[in-house]
Amino acid sequence: MHCLMVFIQHTKQNFYCGYLCVFFLLKSRVMKKPDEWPVRVLTTRKCTKCDKEKPATPESFYRQKAAIDGFHAWCKKCCSTYSKIRFKTLNEQEFFRERKAEEKRARGRKYKKLLIEHFGGKCVTCGYDRCPAGFDFHHIIPEEKEFSIGENCGNFAYERLLKEAEKCKLLCACCHRELHYNEEKQNMGATGFDW
Repeated sequence: MHCLMVFIQHTKQNFYCGYLCVFFLLKSRVMKKPDEWPVRVLTTRKCTKCDKEKPATPESFYRQKAAIDGFHAWCKKCCSTYSKIRFKTLNEQEFFRERKAEEKRARGRKYKKLLIEHFGGKCVTCGYDRCPAGFDFHHIIPEEKEFSIGENCGNFAYERLLKEAEKCKLLCACCHRELHYNEEKQNMGATGFDW
């Protein structure tokens, strides 16, 4: 199982070369934490993109903490070539960002509609049921609130949104504002704000 490639650190006189050996090492419970993993001593490294041997230095390879030897699998030249091909011009980058943002907004609208349907599709106070944009999710116990559903509909998976929405009740925007106004008025007491 061990190929005896030299490492800086070793355990019980066994040397480990890569992922298979490290997983064997962890499986055997000799070392448990990733920060105790051995560090590879290499003078050269092969780029997996261009298959060329290059010196294993920060000048040739980008750093990557997740990698066992601390370097990216592709050399710097291959990484930059890939980036140039992927985003030829600034306009394409902007188009890519805008497309991703539009996908996120569309996903958010879809998830909000599903959540509204899950709650019956109407305001629990006044029965409003016309426009999905007119609904808010009010957290019954504010201390349990992890995130705002309305602002994060496109950021999370539907299951996580549903879990957070279970802590809420569905209100139309007017009833939601009114509820918070009345709560503030009660908290402020007689010195509250008058309109």
